[in-house]
Amino acid sequence: MKELLPDSKLESLNPFLDKAGILGVGERMKNANIPYAQRYPVLLPRSHPITDLIIGYEHLKNYRAGEQGTLYAVIENCWPIDGRNQTRRVIRRCIICTRMTLSEYKYKMGALPADRVTETRPFTNVGLDYCGSMYIREKRHRNQRKIKTYVAIFICVTTKAVYIELVSDLTTKTFIAALKRFIARKGKCRTIRQLQQCH
Repeated sequence: MKELLPDSKLESLNPFLDKAGILGVGERMKNANIPYAQRYPVLLPRSHPITDLIIGYEHLKNYRAGEQGTLYAVIENCWPIDGRNQTRRVIRRCIICTRMTLSEYKYKMGALPADRVTETRPFTNVGLDYCGSMYIREKRHRNQRKIKTYVAIFICVTTKAVYIELVSDLTTKTFIAALKRFIARKGKCRTIRQLQQCH
């Protein structure tokens, strides 16, 4: 048997030949209460077809696990030299994994409208949306019946500040009343945009 050179990368693995003449990784786990194959894993050569086959087998057996999971499965019984790079190379050649990890098309972000990026006082440019219906209790009377209401949401498109106004229904009359209350509190706005196009 050939001796290892003092500066060999294999020296840190403390390799040895077992009774069958197979090179294994030695000594560190010899006192562990685990199977022999895990105590003394077989040393696999770098860039060898048998190493690629073992890594590929573990990759498939573990349901096409990623690089880390496949490498952990391999080193339970074998120790590939430069295992991380070997595993990465084998997984990159896996056609199914390559198809599954194709990157989606990246859309370019469009330019923001001028009213969203120019400095103005809050609520100069407003987005409007409604939410609801909600039921509230009427406290003026004894019976406290529930009343169906909606919420008008005014959003400043520059600062994203929110103003909420309770409205009784979805008619034009109640919207104009809510808009008048909004203008009385926040001042006149230059533009009002409907946020959701489904109304």
